[in-house]
Amino acid sequence: MATLTSDEPNLTAVVRSTDRTGELQLVVDITPDPLTQEHRLRFTIERSALSDLVQQCRGIVKAYPVRDPDGAHDA
Repeated sequence: MATLTSDEPNLTAVVRSTDRTGELQLVVDITPDPLTQEHRLRFTIERSALSDLVQQCRGIVKAYPVRDPDGAHDA
């Protein structure tokens, strides 16, 4: 299981294996008001797409590097 973190308090994304064959699922939870609403989206991830996805993520990190990964300059 991998949890993708966000600065947004009401947004979570989790990638997990759904069975012994290694099928992957992405579950996204998002809501503007956690007391009155809940939105959950589920997507099946094709293993064959993972290599391209990793390359795209690396491209994003290279284009937009994390400047303060430990939050030392947070107000």
